[in-house]
Amino acid sequence: MRFLLILILILLTQGACTRERPVTIGVVNMKVLMDKSVWGRKHQKIIQDALAQREKLWEKKCGTPIKEVTLKLKALEKSPDKTALPSLLETQKRLGRMCYALKGQYQREVEQINEEYAGRILKKVKETASLIARNLKLDLVVTLFRGVVLYASERVDITEKVVIGLEEEP
Repeated sequence: MRFLLILILILLTQGACTRERPVTIGVVNMKVLMDKSVWGRKHQKIIQDALAQREKLWEKKCGTPIKEVTLKLKALEKSPDKTALPSLLETQKRLGRMCYALKGQYQREVEQINEEYAGRILKKVKETASLIARNLKLDLVVTLFRGVVLYASERVDITEKVVIGLEEEP
């Protein structure tokens, strides 16, 4: 990522030296966009709801049964009759294997949901930022995912314009 930014800066510097006019850049801060816009918060809520649903399913299928078996095992430790011990230990192992597989399945589903929504979000932001970039005559627009813009003029930081553009579209 850092290499890509350095490469872009080198190309922009070279381009700026050989062009008649300077290269203009715009930045869209994705964190600000997702936090400030109704559109972004709506998509974050969809993802959070999907995650919460998977968590509830896991708790129902695994968390509660594991707790019940653990309580039965603790009660059995105090009991003189240990005939149910092998059955409970087998149940505990079976639950462990099932829950491990289920956790992996849920993680894959969550990754798929994240990728699907990230793709949709980036596509929509790209379309909106492209329109704004054409209107402002920007040569390049980059997204900022993890980081903070310490200072940028309105001409460079077009995040607010993209937020407004996203809110205006259906």
